[in-house]
Amino acid sequence: MFKYLFFRAFAKPFGYLPTSMLRFLSGQKFIVPLFHTVSDVPLLHLKHIYEPIRVAKFRKDIDFFLQNYRPTHINKLLNGSVLKEKEPHFLLTFDDGMSELYNIIMPILQEKGVPATVFLNAEFVDNKSLFYRHKVSLLIEKWQNMQPSLALQNEIQALFLAEKLPFTTFAQTLIEETQHKHIPLIDALGEKLEVDFANYLVKQKPYLSLAQIHEMQQKGFTFGAHSLSHPQYSHVSLEEQLRQTQACIEFVLKYVPNSPKVFAFPFTDFEVSKDFFSYFQQKYPLDFTFGCAGLKKSEYSTHIQRIECEKGDYSMKSIINTEHIFYMLSALIGKNKVLR
Repeated sequence: MFKYLFFRAFAKPFGYLPTSMLRFLSGQKFIVPLFHTVSDVPLLHLKHIYEPIRVAKFRKDIDFFLQNYRPTHINKLLNGSVLKEKEPHFLLTFDDGMSELYNIIMPILQEKGVPATVFLNAEFVDNKSLFYRHKVSLLIEKWQNMQPSLALQNEIQALFLAEKLPFTTFAQTLIEETQHKHIPLIDALGEKLEVDFANYLVKQKPYLSLAQIHEMQQKGFTFGAHSLSHPQYSHVSLEEQLRQTQACIEFVLKYVPNSPKVFAFPFTDFEVSKDFFSYFQQKYPLDFTFGCAGLKKSEYSTHIQRIECEKGDYSMKSIINTEHIFYMLSALIGKNKVLR
């Protein structure tokens, strides 16, 4: 929360400072930006969760990175060479395997000569299943465009109360209270409101197909794992964390041959224990894992924090400059490293 307030207060004025100076002062020459998707048209499965970056802004964001960093391929991270470079570098990443990666993002990155790594959720590939947060957005969209009867309102409220969820408004409760374990509730709400999630997958195809993934791989994109169904790991057991991670990695290795063994935590790696990392160090070694806590050090040499880059109309210069400044301020009080 403090970092969020700090960002809101200072990001825009920090955008006037030279990035090269802040990069030199922080000593952080390697960054890993994180995006999800890019679109100029409304996407109902995202509308009530976050607003995708528009194409023109994404182009400006990539131009900023190219002006201040050199693009790198994940293979240079795997062999350690990029971390030894004197020049600053960025490794571009995308989560969730959204379909706009193929239609919109890939042509832009090819034009600009920027490689990228995409982290996939195994259950979403080929549009087999819809992420529960994307279902939430569709439910809210339906609710806001209907006039529910009092009887239906009472039925809906009873469903929430049966799950011991505090009911405020329909949208607020869904956005703030539902977790991965509430998928049965979300599906039941879909039936009540006649929202056909399966039909939405068929018609809209929000995620990449395997055929698209293979074509992207041939054009230089790399792919990693992002869990089976995108739970927040702090909300599930260690056993479920391990199952979701290992099964998704094996999916990627099987269906996207020659992929690196890399994994990006869904949502965040906050409150993930040492036991998780110990398992994957000792019993099922991975090449690298990724969080999204911003510019921070990690106690594990193969775990890297990424920078979330989808922050409304804030320029990429403001976002990256604020990360460097926050890193330096955190270092003064010994808070620039994620410890478990």
